[in-house]
Amino acid sequence: MSIVENKEEILKRFFEKVDPAKLVEENVSRKGDVLSIAGEKFDLRKFRKVYLLAYGKSAYRMAVGLYPYISDKLADSFVIVDRRSGAKDSRFRIFWGNHPIPDEEVYTATREIIKKVRYSRKSFLMFNLISGGGSALLEYPFANLKPIDLERMWRILLDLGLNIHEINTVRRRLSAVKGGRLARLLYPSRVMSLVISDVVGDPLHDIASGPTAPDPTTYKDAWNILLKYDVNRKWKASRLIKRGMQGALEDTLKPGDPVFQRVTNKIIANIPLAARMFAETLEEFGMKTEIVDTQVEARPEEAADRIFRELMDRLEPGKAYIYAGELYGPAGKTGIGGTAHELALQLYLRFRDADVEIIAFDTDGLDGNSPAAGGILRTDEVSVGVRDILAAIESKDTYTLMQQAGLSLHTGYTGVKMGQIWALYKPG
Repeated sequence: MSIVENKEEILKRFFEKVDPAKLVEENVSRKGDVLSIAGEKFDLRKFRKVYLLAYGKSAYRMAVGLYPYISDKLADSFVIVDRRSGAKDSRFRIFWGNHPIPDEEVYTATREIIKKVRYSRKSFLMFNLISGGGSALLEYPFANLKPIDLERMWRILLDLGLNIHEINTVRRRLSAVKGGRLARLLYPSRVMSLVISDVVGDPLHDIASGPTAPDPTTYKDAWNILLKYDVNRKWKASRLIKRGMQGALEDTLKPGDPVFQRVTNKIIANIPLAARMFAETLEEFGMKTEIVDTQVEARPEEAADRIFRELMDRLEPGKAYIYAGELYGPAGKTGIGGTAHELALQLYLRFRDADVEIIAFDTDGLDGNSPAAGGILRTDEVSVGVRDILAAIESKDTYTLMQQAGLSLHTGYTGVKMGQIWALYKPG
């Protein structure tokens, strides 16, 4: 068997297994007016209005999964998706936004949500469908900030290659809807949030920056991150964080806040589930599998070093070794590519004499600023020289190199956001 030779069918089956609509449906049932959802029960007769809010890269497919169960009670809906999804559906109010930097459509959609829920009541039921990418696709400036202040800070944080926890600790301070602030806007409505996690360890405050979850971090934590990376502390956004640290601004909502007595957050899918579904798919193709680790959080070269140390002496023919998690690193100024492309090349450099297949992809189908999900290759068929590979890694132009060599993996926009998956397979 071969992952490379069967890549289209393998990925087709995998993405069918992790379709967000299917994942939602598996957690919902309805009998009469009683809706059961992820262990919670709601008598829909007790609610005067039911709203659907969905944001993130899986927003549309999650909305499709829930809609049949609440359509007869739905007062309004807001679905904010990445414009590259091309999602269109007359059943919902769909907004196409930009990712990873918010744009005017995102601010317009979020402002519309804020206006709609301004007069929330106990008799309202609010469904939030939250997924990775929601940090960019649900956003509105906090206090006296303007969109340009947010965008400047977002760009520098992403360019510097901070990990997601550091980025979101700063972003939550600057947002009117992150760090539980959306939950406060929805209060005293009953809030039910279904969450598909793309963050290692599933911290609710980091998934889409925790719009309906308490935030254990503080202004001081955010300020220390600005100091650590020497971010311009004269910017308006930086000054806001400093003012907050000095007690001049209200922080995000903390654990124990009474607002959360009306909120339920349920994670229905995450990175480990994606890894299990990928392993299950490979097994359907006759391969043995071993899920080595689903909690990897590192730069590509660090992950490659670790995988090489763990597997170099124990690759078994006919077996795929699977890792999953999230990689991070500085963005390239002019190159095209992402961390999955880079990891595929880093692994090739280490295993090029081992006769293995390597696949590394982002589950949303878009790795970094490239149009591809990642890379796939057989080490004995790579025609690119080591010097060219090292140059592409250095310039962050990994997609350009791999596309020219026929090593890029194209899935199109998947509507799934459950981290990255990497596997090594030794044919036999």
